[in-house]
Amino acid sequence: MLSQKARIARLAGQSLCRSALAVAVAFFAATAQASPILQVDITPSGGQSTGNTGATGRLTFEFFDGAQDTFTLLIENTTPLALASKFTGVAIEIPDNLPNLPVFATGGTSSYFDELTYNYQATPGFLNAVGGYDLAITSEGNFLGGPPQGAPSSGQSQLVTISLGNTPLNADQLLADFQALYSDANTVLGRFQAVGPNGGSDRVTGHLTPEPSTLLLLALGQCFLMRLRRHTK
Repeated sequence: MLSQKARIARLAGQSLCRSALAVAVAFFAATAQASPILQVDITPSGGQSTGNTGATGRLTFEFFDGAQDTFTLLIENTTPLALASKFTGVAIEIPDNLPNLPVFATGGTSSYFDELTYNYQATPGFLNAVGGYDLAITSEGNFLGGPPQGAPSSGQSQLVTISLGNTPLNADQLLADFQALYSDANTVLGRFQAVGPNGGSDRVTGHLTPEPSTLLLLALGQCFLMRLRRHTK
């Protein structure tokens, strides 16, 4: 006979599994019609940093196909409010199989991010992509020293839209190509200024954020193992 403690633990586990299943059903139903999304976290814990200031950011790519294939890029400053920073520049790689030079789509600039620089060479060298970053998104075309005024502060974000021209790929294929590229090191770089009370600066590389679907599948797998262990006792 199960003790009261064991019964409570079992009931909690069953409730957790039902919740995970409900969330999974809702998530996959919601995403079935959504555009493909990719997230990259810019954090010292997952990449490299020149200043180790604690400044962090997140990039969210959403892909669209049409006469002109595009992606929106949400540039989000996730630095803790108690620290504070300005997110002033982003440098990214673009898959080699895309035939056209990426440009801002019509109306695709933000209030701060309004300049594109190609083949940006990051310094120091350990931050640089192989051959340099294909695209840098900044204000006034200055990745290192652009003015921080108007850049996203902690908790703020800005959205830009990049046109890839007419490519042979659909949105899901674009996602797959970017995802494969960004699984490598030094493919995304963020620039932070005015960090903390002393106005520090930092450059931090990014890493892929685990997909929500992957996390849900792991949770469901854990529930399955829990049920399997109960039935084999």
